[in-house]
Amino acid sequence: MYVALTYAVLELSYGNVQFRFSEALTVLPVFFPSAYIGLAVGCAVGNLLSSYGVADIVLGSLTTLVAGFLTSKIKKVPWALLPPIVLNALVVPYIIILAGAEPATYWLNVLTVGGGQTVVIFGLGLPLYYLIKSRLHMFKFETTEKISDEQEE
Repeated sequence: MYVALTYAVLELSYGNVQFRFSEALTVLPVFFPSAYIGLAVGCAVGNLLSSYGVADIVLGSLTTLVAGFLTSKIKKVPWALLPPIVLNALVVPYIIILAGAEPATYWLNVLTVGGGQTVVIFGLGLPLYYLIKSRLHMFKFETTEKISDEQEE
């Protein structure tokens, strides 16, 4: 799903300003803790078409792996949504610099990448969170933990 959503809107998935719709899936580790592994693999495959090269494939995927792991441990919304926003906002601009951008653009890219992440994760990921939460009884995975209303703040 991550790859399909990344490639579906290719022109929005890469660059200094990113609206990578696939990042909405970063809420999945709240419900399915091991989902962060699939997200990282999906990110690696999704980044194969990136113009930022191997750095994006490796560092981007590792960032998604760490962010997903943290999300799986935090579990409380909205706090669980922050790791993919913050980590991508800090790492993706570094990847852009490794690909040849001026180092002086780092903080501007932190704002633009972080802004895009925030829009996608809160605009698409948060509704996805509530949709899954309302249908959690349909999933019968041993790793699924009950998400109670007390976990939300």
